[in-house]
Amino acid sequence: EVYKRKARMASSYDPKPLRAPMKPSPIADYSNLSLIGQQMVYAHPRAACLVSTSSIHVGTHVDVRKAEPSPLEIVRSVRALPHGTSGYIVMSTASGIQVWDQSCARQLFQWMLPEVKKVIQGESLQGEMAGVHNGVGEVYAPFVRGAALCLARNGSTNLCFGSSSGTLYVSEVDQSGRIQEPTPFFGHSSPITCMSTEYQSHHGRHIADKSPGSHLLASADEAGNISVWLAVSGDEYKVLSSIPSASIPATSLAIRHDCLIAARLNGIIQVYGLKDSKLRAEIVAHSRWLTCMDIHPTKDIIVSGAEDGTINMWTLPIHNHKVTNLLSVTWMHAAVTGVTFCGSTFDDLAAVAYDTDELRVYKPLLPT
Repeated sequence: EVYKRKARMASSYDPKPLRAPMKPSPIADYSNLSLIGQQMVYAHPRAACLVSTSSIHVGTHVDVRKAEPSPLEIVRSVRALPHGTSGYIVMSTASGIQVWDQSCARQLFQWMLPEVKKVIQGESLQGEMAGVHNGVGEVYAPFVRGAALCLARNGSTNLCFGSSSGTLYVSEVDQSGRIQEPTPFFGHSSPITCMSTEYQSHHGRHIADKSPGSHLLASADEAGNISVWLAVSGDEYKVLSSIPSASIPATSLAIRHDCLIAARLNGIIQVYGLKDSKLRAEIVAHSRWLTCMDIHPTKDIIVSGAEDGTINMWTLPIHNHKVTNLLSVTWMHAAVTGVTFCGSTFDDLAAVAYDTDELRVYKPLLPT
């Protein structure tokens, strides 16, 4: 079933946003805005930027606190990973990852990609470590992209992240909170674009073990492939199902109930069966590149943004519900690069745009 933007409309949100000046501006990264506690996080080339939701007021400069990586490096992406009442902030840098506590006050873990480590040590690279190819013989710098927390079947908490080689890495968090050295898993041959878990889609809140997606990790790559992994333990991840290449990369993923939601770069949001990989519905969300998506932690609602400045919010076609468009607005002369649900009940919507010194917040008119 295919849904188009004008099929059904419901004016549940005020299309006139709260506009607040904000510096520095975000980089052009997929889904470059995420929430942990009462603060939002986005990536700037030199730092992770934290914004307290209580500092957002009309016409008043947003209070932005910058947390620079240590050692100083170029920041490629930043992801907030809520975990119960706390969580982690993961910085992807030019050489690997840095994991910080939820306030970015203390670095908990640092890990260098094997490709980068070998180059620094002056070793010759062979096989997969010889570089990452784009299909025409060119080699480009290795990077980490995509991060998620997964609850494994054995009860362990796993920090998962992807790489430019297509390798997934999984670090188990032990009972004392220490993050272990990562274990590599091979299921993609193209650079990872994003990943998600049901636990992450609920903002790190408890989910029942009987939930279809409770121990699953979804990952996507630049070739358009999507894999669903069963997390048995920090040392054992099995590919449960795969969605063949659509040639269009997914820029964001989410898991809800027995469904996998994939936001494709071509502006279409697809809903698949989580275990049978069958396409259940398509939402024609944007006419230009879709750059970001977020899912409400407690309601079956998604929001997406695109490079042409359009922002759309939808109810999901889950449990026999029809798709309804709750918000459709355009941020003129801006490329939206991050959206996230926020506020005390997560019903407010915050958005940021590439190289734009402003934060916008949309508020509901009626309960969603």
